[in-house]
Amino acid sequence: MRKLIFSAIIIATATLFACSKEESIEIPATLSNSTWCSTINSDTFEQTTVEFTDSENAVLTVVKRGYGTDELIHKVEYSYTYNAPNISLMPKDFISSKITGQMIKLDEDYIYLHLISNVGDLDIKLTQMPSKDQTIWQ
Repeated sequence: MRKLIFSAIIIATATLFACSKEESIEIPATLSNSTWCSTINSDTFEQTTVEFTDSENAVLTVVKRGYGTDELIHKVEYSYTYNAPNISLMPKDFISSKITGQMIKLDEDYIYLHLISNVGDLDIKLTQMPSKDQTIWQ
C-alpha cells in the first residue's frame, strides 16, 4: 500500500510540473533604457535601431552593415510619448518626419514595435535587443 501511495504522489508531482505554464511576455509599460532593432535588409545591408535613452528621449539610427566596418547612414534624435501600446516620436530637428507606431504582441513570447512615418519613408518592425544584463555568455 505504501508503494502505491508513494507512486501516486510521484505521478501527481510530475504531472503538476509538466503542466505548469511558462510566463508569457507582456507589452512593456515603459520603453526607458531599451533598444529595438530591425533585421538587416538583405539588399541594402541597412539596419535601423531605436534606442530609448529615458522616458522622453530616443535616438533612431540607420547603419549600413559591412565586413568589419559599419557606415552611419542616418541619425535623428526624437522626443517621444508612450502610452502602451501606442507610441509617437517627434524629431528634435523639425526636419525629419514624425513617427507613430504600436507595440504588437504576436504570441505568448514575441512582441515587436511597428513604426510608420507620417510621410511614408519609414515602415519598419523592430524587436527588442537584450540588455547587457540579459546576455548569455556561452
